[in-house]
Amino acid sequence: MKGKYGLLMVFLLVFPILGSLDVYAQPQFFKPQSLTLTVYADGVVSVEYIVGVDPTFPRVNITLLGKAIENLIVVDENDFPLDFSLVDGELVVDSLGSSLVKIFYSTPDLTNKTGKYWSLIVTTPINTTIILPVEATILSLSHVPIAIRSVDKQTILLMPSGIQEVTYVIGVVGTKEYTYFLIEDVEKTIMEIKKLNINVSKAELKLEEAKKAFNEENYVYAENLAIQAKNLAVQINQTAYQALNLIDEAEKAVEKAQKDGRIVGLDEAKNFLVKAKEMFKAGDYQQAYNFAKTAKEKAENATYPFQLKMIIYSLIAVLVVGFGIWFIFFKKKS
Repeated sequence: MKGKYGLLMVFLLVFPILGSLDVYAQPQFFKPQSLTLTVYADGVVSVEYIVGVDPTFPRVNITLLGKAIENLIVVDENDFPLDFSLVDGELVVDSLGSSLVKIFYSTPDLTNKTGKYWSLIVTTPINTTIILPVEATILSLSHVPIAIRSVDKQTILLMPSGIQEVTYVIGVVGTKEYTYFLIEDVEKTIMEIKKLNINVSKAELKLEEAKKAFNEENYVYAENLAIQAKNLAVQINQTAYQALNLIDEAEKAVEKAQKDGRIVGLDEAKNFLVKAKEMFKAGDYQQAYNFAKTAKEKAENATYPFQLKMIIYSLIAVLVVGFGIWFIFFKKKS
């Protein structure tokens, strides 16, 4: 008997420990939600990283960008501070009960300077917003941006996930060397977009204007034209991507309406879809987007034929009346 009680006591003591070890041994899943890198003139990068976490897990390990981590703040979705520890660039957060972990810090490790040229080099897990310093001019990019815009003299890039390298210069414009470098970079960007079978002829014409201004030694004007050419190429690429996605969505909407038997108004949707594809093939991506949007809306709003409607309504009426009769009969019988 003593042996049995002894085994029971050992089990009762060890089981909770094993249970807790099992919890900590489970995979610590988290899903990156957003990542923003704000680059300052001195090369320091401010990082804002938001990840979704499982509120039932006691803690989560998150790898940070950079090793020299400064001014680290970790909060939950309600901006309440979370306990954390930092070991060799890995952040361990006590996240039990939280669905989001928001991380803010700064690091000098993501940039380097060669002469007057700066480079931001980083590997990102998701599409990332990069905000460059005031009056920074981009010299080269490792990838074509998803989007690019300028706000208060700051260039803001939306870059795809993966290895990113952004080379830029601050406050040096109008020189022959810089303009030549810029035109080469724009030419490279346009070639990469053309490989995707995207028509960027308008951007190419603008680039030719930039080259002409360069040959005439009008470097400031050449720079402006080159930047316009690059922005135009990126914008065309973005519009084409959106149009292609919307054409795919419109096709699925037409197929669904056809399958459901909602054929009234569907021919009009199909016609707009054909126009969208024609415009895309012609390189008019904005018109392709507009036609695809109309096609999708008309397919989603397509209705059943009148006779089929009457049959459906009649069946519903019969079912309602039949249920009513059955209910009355059942009640009387009871």
